[in-house]
Amino acid sequence: MSGAAAGVTVFVAEVTGRAREAAHALLLRAAAAELAVPAGDLAVDHEPGGRPRLAGAPAPLHVSISHARDALVAVALSRHCPVGVDVETTPVRPVGQLARRWLAPAEAAWVTGLPASEQPGGFCHLWVQKEAACKALGTGLRRGGTRRPVTLPERWPTGEEPLRHRPDGRLPAGAELTLRALPGRTDLAVTACVLDAPPAGRLAVAAWSAVRPVVRVYCVGAVPLIVDTDFPRGAHAARPAVESPA
Repeated sequence: MSGAAAGVTVFVAEVTGRAREAAHALLLRAAAAELAVPAGDLAVDHEPGGRPRLAGAPAPLHVSISHARDALVAVALSRHCPVGVDVETTPVRPVGQLARRWLAPAEAAWVTGLPASEQPGGFCHLWVQKEAACKALGTGLRRGGTRRPVTLPERWPTGEEPLRHRPDGRLPAGAELTLRALPGRTDLAVTACVLDAPPAGRLAVAAWSAVRPVVRVYCVGAVPLIVDTDFPRGAHAARPAVESPA
């Protein structure tokens, strides 16, 4: 069984520029391997609201794309539910004003109540979840998406192990993502984790499904902008980086 068939599969890569093109190339390679078709048969298209979709796919496959500051790209795929993925690099400037402008009052109060050195990471932790959830819902951040509440961490720092990139594309044993339903929702679950990438970033994944699926994350290294089919299929890519039953 492929990774996407079992739930949500996420691929993350570092890039040094042209992140949008790299994200599209990564999506086409991953989708081609998942669907067992040549990458040249597929193309990235968009729904009227902006959600990415695959043209030429022989079977339904929900997808999402994210890229951050020409440093990180991520794509998510699922056969059975809409998904959203967001990856961001942690801000290096004060975020108090941003938090008060864009977050719900309780969230902004939590961010600004952290020590100054921890506020950028706290803000980013909440922001990626909002972005990913909005993408899964197909709304983007418009219509009050930034005010959609997410669960505040029980403690900060969370104590989670960063998902460090390794040359073999695997992650440290014991790394785990846990999908949690958003406050007031039973159909939308979201998770966020820290990526140990230069510069440090955070990754969030949301699945719009009453059944919270398994999430598998793979770090695949640099992404060539020339699309080819030499890409591992789902669970056969490598040992799953993260496998988390919700």
